[in-house]
Amino acid sequence: MTIAPHATVLIDRLGSGPLFVHSDLFRTAPLVNQTRNRSEFLNAHTNLLLEIAKDRGLWMPAFNYDFPRTHIFNLASDPVQLGPLPENFRTKNANWRTSTPIFSASGTGVEPLIPWGDNIDPFGKNSLFAHLIAADGVVLYYGDTFNCSTIIHFAESLVDGGIYRYKKLFGGRVVYPDGESVGGSLYCHVRPLGKNLDYNWTRLQDTAVAAGVCVHLPEFPGLLAASARHLSELFTTELIADPLSLLDHESRAWVEPMLATLGRRFLIRDFESSTLPD
Repeated sequence: MTIAPHATVLIDRLGSGPLFVHSDLFRTAPLVNQTRNRSEFLNAHTNLLLEIAKDRGLWMPAFNYDFPRTHIFNLASDPVQLGPLPENFRTKNANWRTSTPIFSASGTGVEPLIPWGDNIDPFGKNSLFAHLIAADGVVLYYGDTFNCSTIIHFAESLVDGGIYRYKKLFGGRVVYPDGESVGGSLYCHVRPLGKNLDYNWTRLQDTAVAAGVCVHLPEFPGLLAASARHLSELFTTELIADPLSLLDHESRAWVEPMLATLGRRFLIRDFESSTLPD
Protein backbone atom coordinates (compact mmCIF):
# COMPACT_ATOMS: atom_id res chain seq x y z
CA MET A 1 0.00 0.00 0.00
CA THR A 2 1.33 3.45 -0.89
CA ILE A 3 2.23 5.82 1.92
CA ALA A 4 0.91 8.77 -0.10
CA PRO A 5 -2.47 9.14 1.70
CA HIS A 6 -0.77 9.08 5.11
CA ALA A 7 1.85 11.62 4.02
CA THR A 8 -0.83 13.89 2.52
CA VAL A 9 -2.76 13.90 5.80
CA LEU A 10 0.46 14.83 7.62
CA ILE A 11 1.36 17.77 5.41
CA ASP A 12 -2.24 19.00 5.32
CA ARG A 13 -1.93 19.51 9.08
CA LEU A 14 1.15 21.67 8.61
CA GLY A 15 0.19 24.08 5.84
CA SER A 16 -1.91 24.61 2.75
CA GLY A 17 0.75 25.86 0.35
CA PRO A 18 3.46 24.32 -1.87
CA LEU A 19 5.39 21.24 -0.80
CA PHE A 20 9.15 21.81 -0.87
CA VAL A 21 11.10 18.53 -0.90
CA HIS A 22 14.64 17.70 0.21
CA SER A 23 15.31 14.14 -0.92
CA ASP A 24 17.59 11.19 -0.19
CA LEU A 25 16.87 8.23 -2.49
CA PHE A 26 19.04 5.84 -0.52
CA ARG A 27 16.80 6.10 2.54
CA THR A 28 13.51 6.29 0.66
CA ALA A 29 14.17 3.49 -1.84
CA PRO A 30 11.76 1.08 -0.06
CA LEU A 31 8.85 3.43 -0.74
CA VAL A 32 8.62 2.44 -4.42
CA ASN A 33 8.74 -0.82 -6.35
CA GLN A 34 12.33 -1.85 -6.93
CA THR A 35 13.64 -1.93 -10.48
CA ARG A 36 17.03 -1.99 -12.17
CA ASN A 37 15.81 0.60 -14.65
CA ARG A 38 17.13 3.95 -13.42
CA SER A 39 14.55 6.04 -15.28
CA GLU A 40 11.66 3.96 -13.95
CA PHE A 41 13.07 4.18 -10.41
CA LEU A 42 13.35 7.99 -10.54
CA ASN A 43 9.93 8.37 -12.14
CA ALA A 44 8.38 6.21 -9.42
CA HIS A 45 9.72 8.52 -6.70
CA THR A 46 8.63 11.62 -8.58
CA ASN A 47 5.15 10.19 -9.09
CA LEU A 48 4.89 9.33 -5.40
CA LEU A 49 5.80 12.89 -4.43
CA LEU A 50 3.29 14.29 -6.91
CA GLU A 51 0.67 11.99 -5.39
CA ILE A 52 1.55 13.22 -1.90
CA ALA A 53 1.38 16.85 -3.00
CA LYS A 54 -1.99 16.33 -4.73
CA ASP A 55 -3.43 19.74 -5.65
CA ARG A 56 -0.69 21.83 -4.10
CA GLY A 57 2.46 22.78 -6.03
CA LEU A 58 5.48 20.51 -5.74
CA TRP A 59 8.79 22.37 -5.46
CA MET A 60 12.30 20.97 -5.40
CA PRO A 61 15.65 22.70 -5.03
CA ALA A 62 17.36 23.11 -8.39
CA PHE A 63 20.65 24.37 -6.98
CA ASN A 64 23.64 24.71 -9.26
CA TYR A 65 26.83 26.05 -7.67
CA ASP A 66 28.80 27.05 -10.81
CA PHE A 67 27.73 30.71 -11.02
CA PRO A 68 30.60 32.17 -8.93
CA ARG A 69 33.03 30.50 -11.36
CA THR A 70 31.25 30.80 -14.72
CA HIS A 71 29.19 33.98 -14.10
CA ILE A 72 26.43 32.40 -16.20
CA PHE A 73 23.26 30.67 -15.06
CA ASN A 74 21.33 28.96 -17.85
CA LEU A 75 17.87 28.00 -16.62
CA ALA A 76 17.35 25.41 -19.33
CA SER A 77 20.70 23.64 -19.47
CA ASP A 78 22.43 24.00 -16.09
CA PRO A 79 21.75 20.74 -14.22
CA VAL A 80 20.65 20.40 -10.63
CA GLN A 81 23.70 19.43 -8.57
CA LEU A 82 21.82 17.77 -5.72
CA GLY A 83 21.40 14.26 -7.03
CA PRO A 84 19.32 12.53 -9.67
CA LEU A 85 15.79 12.98 -8.30
CA PRO A 86 15.53 16.80 -8.39
CA GLU A 87 17.19 16.84 -11.82
CA ASN A 88 14.77 14.19 -13.07
CA PHE A 89 11.90 16.27 -11.73
CA ARG A 90 13.25 19.47 -13.30
CA THR A 91 13.64 17.97 -16.75
CA LYS A 92 10.49 15.81 -16.86
CA ASN A 93 7.84 17.28 -14.58
CA ALA A 94 8.54 20.86 -13.56
CA ASN A 95 6.74 23.72 -15.31
CA TRP A 96 9.18 26.41 -14.26
CA ARG A 97 12.58 27.15 -12.73
CA THR A 98 13.29 30.30 -10.74
CA SER A 99 16.03 32.59 -12.01
CA THR A 100 18.14 33.08 -8.87
CA PRO A 101 21.66 31.73 -9.53
CA ILE A 102 22.91 29.01 -7.19
CA PHE A 103 19.67 28.82 -5.18
CA SER A 104 17.03 28.23 -7.84
CA ALA A 105 14.05 25.90 -7.54
CA SER A 106 11.85 24.10 -10.03
CA GLY A 107 8.24 23.18 -9.58
CA THR A 108 4.66 22.65 -10.58
CA GLY A 109 1.72 24.93 -9.94
CA VAL A 110 2.00 28.70 -9.60
CA GLU A 111 5.55 29.97 -10.10
CA PRO A 112 6.85 32.30 -7.37
CA LEU A 113 7.73 35.63 -8.99
CA ILE A 114 11.32 36.15 -7.93
CA PRO A 115 13.16 38.99 -9.67
CA TRP A 116 16.64 38.95 -11.16
CA GLY A 117 18.78 42.08 -11.39
CA ASP A 118 21.36 43.92 -9.31
CA ASN A 119 22.18 43.00 -5.71
CA ILE A 120 19.72 40.11 -5.42
CA ASP A 121 19.67 38.47 -2.00
CA PRO A 122 18.84 34.75 -2.48
CA PHE A 123 17.44 34.65 1.04
CA GLY A 124 15.90 38.11 1.21
CA LYS A 125 12.33 39.39 1.45
CA ASN A 126 11.48 38.41 -2.15
CA SER A 127 13.35 35.10 -2.22
CA LEU A 128 12.31 31.49 -2.71
CA PHE A 129 11.82 30.78 0.97
CA ALA A 130 10.06 34.07 1.57
CA HIS A 131 7.53 33.02 -1.06
CA LEU A 132 7.26 29.51 0.42
CA ILE A 133 6.48 30.94 3.85
CA ALA A 134 4.05 33.55 2.53
CA ALA A 135 2.16 30.77 0.71
CA ASP A 136 1.90 28.67 3.91
CA GLY A 137 4.24 26.07 2.44
CA VAL A 138 5.48 22.83 3.93
CA VAL A 139 9.01 21.39 3.89
CA LEU A 140 9.15 17.62 3.39
CA TYR A 141 12.33 15.76 4.31
CA TYR A 142 12.05 12.77 2.01
CA GLY A 143 14.61 10.64 3.79
CA ASP A 144 17.18 11.67 6.37
CA THR A 145 17.68 15.16 4.94
CA PHE A 146 17.12 17.62 7.78
CA ASN A 147 20.75 18.68 7.39
CA CYS A 148 19.73 20.04 3.95
CA SER A 149 17.50 22.69 5.57
CA THR A 150 18.49 25.61 3.37
CA ILE A 151 15.66 27.59 4.96
CA ILE A 152 18.08 28.12 7.85
CA HIS A 153 19.78 30.81 5.73
CA PHE A 154 16.47 32.64 5.34
CA ALA A 155 16.13 32.64 9.12
CA GLU A 156 19.66 34.01 9.37
CA SER A 157 18.81 36.78 6.91
CA LEU A 158 16.04 37.95 9.24
CA VAL A 159 18.66 38.67 11.90
CA ASP A 160 21.25 40.37 9.68
CA GLY A 161 22.57 37.27 7.97
CA GLY A 162 24.18 35.57 10.96
CA ILE A 163 27.19 37.31 12.46
CA TYR A 164 29.42 34.38 11.51
CA ARG A 165 28.85 34.99 7.77
CA TYR A 166 29.66 37.98 5.56
CA LYS A 167 28.30 39.53 2.38
CA LYS A 168 29.86 38.77 -0.97
CA LEU A 169 28.92 39.91 -4.48
CA PHE A 170 28.79 37.55 -7.49
CA GLY A 171 28.11 39.22 -10.83
CA GLY A 172 27.00 37.56 -14.04
CA ARG A 173 24.14 36.83 -16.39
CA VAL A 174 21.03 34.68 -16.35
CA VAL A 175 20.04 33.01 -19.64
CA TYR A 176 16.31 32.33 -19.88
CA PRO A 177 14.76 29.43 -21.83
CA ASP A 178 13.82 31.78 -24.70
CA GLY A 179 17.47 32.79 -25.07
CA GLU A 180 17.21 36.20 -23.39
CA SER A 181 20.32 37.04 -21.35
CA VAL A 182 20.01 39.46 -18.43
CA GLY A 183 22.87 40.80 -16.33
CA GLY A 184 22.76 41.21 -12.59
CA SER A 185 24.44 40.22 -9.35
CA LEU A 186 23.91 37.97 -6.38
CA TYR A 187 24.65 39.58 -3.00
CA CYS A 188 24.50 36.97 -0.30
CA HIS A 189 25.89 36.00 3.07
CA VAL A 190 28.57 33.33 2.67
CA ARG A 191 30.48 31.13 5.07
CA PRO A 192 34.07 32.27 5.81
CA LEU A 193 36.49 31.23 3.10
CA GLY A 194 38.80 28.41 4.14
CA LYS A 195 37.01 27.80 7.43
CA ASN A 196 34.81 24.98 8.63
CA LEU A 197 31.32 26.25 9.44
CA ASP A 198 28.44 23.87 10.04
CA TYR A 199 25.28 23.57 12.07
CA ASN A 200 24.30 21.31 14.94
CA TRP A 201 21.73 19.49 12.84
CA THR A 202 21.09 16.67 15.29
CA ARG A 203 20.23 19.06 18.13
CA LEU A 204 18.19 21.30 15.85
CA GLN A 205 16.14 18.39 14.53
CA ASP A 206 15.55 17.06 18.03
CA THR A 207 14.47 20.52 19.16
CA ALA A 208 12.11 20.94 16.20
CA VAL A 209 10.53 17.53 16.80
CA ALA A 210 10.17 18.13 20.53
CA ALA A 211 8.48 21.47 19.82
CA GLY A 212 6.06 19.86 17.36
CA VAL A 213 7.45 21.98 14.52
CA CYS A 214 8.76 18.90 12.71
CA VAL A 215 6.54 15.81 12.59
CA HIS A 216 7.46 12.25 11.58
CA LEU A 217 5.18 10.07 9.52
CA PRO A 218 4.43 7.10 11.82
CA GLU A 219 3.99 4.74 8.86
CA PHE A 220 7.51 5.59 7.64
CA PRO A 221 9.74 7.41 10.16
CA GLY A 222 12.11 8.38 7.36
CA LEU A 223 9.63 11.05 6.30
CA LEU A 224 9.68 14.27 8.31
CA ALA A 225 7.71 17.44 7.57
CA ALA A 226 7.47 20.96 8.93
CA SER A 227 5.60 24.18 8.36
CA ALA A 228 8.11 26.41 6.57
CA ARG A 229 6.97 29.38 8.64
CA HIS A 230 7.22 27.65 12.00
CA LEU A 231 10.60 26.13 11.20
CA SER A 232 12.00 29.51 10.19
CA GLU A 233 10.56 31.05 13.35
CA LEU A 234 12.19 28.35 15.47
CA PHE A 235 15.61 29.07 13.97
CA THR A 236 15.13 32.83 14.29
CA THR A 237 14.05 32.57 17.92
CA GLU A 238 17.21 30.63 18.72
CA LEU A 239 19.39 33.17 16.91
CA ILE A 240 17.84 36.07 18.83
CA ALA A 241 18.47 34.30 22.14
CA ASP A 242 22.03 33.29 21.18
CA PRO A 243 23.51 34.38 17.83
CA LEU A 244 25.75 31.28 17.74
CA SER A 245 23.12 28.77 18.86
CA LEU A 246 22.72 27.08 15.47
CA LEU A 247 26.39 26.19 15.06
CA ASP A 248 27.94 22.84 15.91
CA HIS A 249 30.59 22.60 18.62
CA GLU A 250 33.57 22.59 16.25
CA SER A 251 32.39 25.73 14.45
CA ARG A 252 31.54 27.60 17.62
CA ALA A 253 34.95 26.74 19.07
CA TRP A 254 36.71 29.02 16.57
CA VAL A 255 33.91 31.46 15.71
CA GLU A 256 33.23 32.62 19.27
CA PRO A 257 36.78 33.66 20.23
CA MET A 258 37.38 35.32 16.85
CA LEU A 259 34.19 37.38 17.18
CA ALA A 260 35.24 38.33 20.70
CA THR A 261 38.64 39.48 19.45
CA LEU A 262 37.12 41.48 16.58
CA GLY A 263 34.35 42.95 18.72
CA ARG A 264 31.95 42.82 15.73
CA ARG A 265 30.43 40.50 13.14
CA PHE A 266 32.58 38.98 10.40
CA LEU A 267 33.38 41.08 7.32
CA ILE A 268 34.75 39.90 4.01
CA ARG A 269 38.13 41.55 4.68
CA ASP A 270 38.62 39.21 7.65
CA PHE A 271 38.97 36.22 5.32
CA GLU A 272 39.66 37.33 1.75
CA SER A 273 40.77 40.32 -0.27
CA SER A 274 37.95 42.39 -1.72
CA THR A 275 37.25 45.81 -3.15
CA LEU A 276 33.68 45.69 -1.84
CA PRO A 277 32.64 48.04 0.93
CA ASP A 278 31.87 46.35 4.25
